[in-house]
Amino acid sequence: YQNAELTNQDIANEFGYHPYHINRLMKTHTQKTIHDYLIDYRLHMAKNCLRTTTLNITAISEKTGFSSYTYFIKLFRERTGLSPLQYRKTHRNIGF
Repeated sequence: YQNAELTNQDIANEFGYHPYHINRLMKTHTQKTIHDYLIDYRLHMAKNCLRTTTLNITAISEKTGFSSYTYFIKLFRERTGLSPLQYRKTHRNIGF
């Protein structure tokens, strides 16, 4: 998931399937395409980083496999309703 250039073809090759077939299997079992599943997973990992680290937003976007900082912010806002900084401020884990 951390490789921003990961493609359906790469994933299909890893499992020995045709990209169309593996995407159809994924859709059948998760109701999501590989692309959507990967984005959701990357956002999940980004949320975890925002809650538990002090990494800046650019570093988090790179670490979680987004091709650009602006794309990361756009998707994050679309799917969560918050910017990454707003999310961090409201969901920060407070350690004791």
